[in-house]
Amino acid sequence: MRVKCTPTSVQEQTYSSEHKAPLAVFDFDGTLINGQSGTLFTLYLFRHHLLSCVDMLHLTWWAARYVLHLPFNQAQAREILFKKLAGRSKQDVTRLMKDFHERIIMPRYRTRGIQEVHQKQSEGCVIVLVSATFKGIAEQAALYLGIDHVIATDMRYDDQQRYTGFVYGDVVEGAAKEQELTKWAQKTFGADAWYIDYAYGDHHTDDALLQKAVHPVAINPGVVLKYKARRNKWRIENWKRA
Repeated sequence: MRVKCTPTSVQEQTYSSEHKAPLAVFDFDGTLINGQSGTLFTLYLFRHHLLSCVDMLHLTWWAARYVLHLPFNQAQAREILFKKLAGRSKQDVTRLMKDFHERIIMPRYRTRGIQEVHQKQSEGCVIVLVSATFKGIAEQAALYLGIDHVIATDMRYDDQQRYTGFVYGDVVEGAAKEQELTKWAQKTFGADAWYIDYAYGDHHTDDALLQKAVHPVAINPGVVLKYKARRNKWRIENWKRA
């Protein structure tokens, strides 16, 4: 039996195959915030003289193809950013991402998105943020919004706690979002003691996650996701910036 999202159910329920944990899963870029955190972080690093003009041209081209829903090599774009952070201490990278979140991300949160997170919290859902963005950025978002758990792209550090320039584990994008969420939920609640009650995404690459939800919601969807949402009779919502 599934536990409906009801007030205080997360705190009071012991979840099992008979009483499943209800998850409300949110994408970050283009869903909770207006814009793409990767592109915004790129501009932030450029303004702080941590990226070259050539780097900026490559990354701007990638960002344009993402927005236009054209094929793109996200791994190549991410590699440029990762290399620029290599050698920095974990403390330094955390400081950068905290400053980036406060200065750049906070003004871009969508009011409707914040309201939805708080609404699902009040209903007792376990709130999970699943994103391809840097885990350090996602963790700052989770602190700001009061989100229960973050699944995002983590960075690998060496024995001296300096960033190596490589990803730790898998990049959390596309179908990997649903896969990583499943791994975490099964470990946390048990193999048959949870379900995705609500899922929110803006891009067609969120399809695997939305497919698993009882209540999938397409937020400001592009052409491809809008077509899928209409075909599958998913809810479509337009979340304004403010």
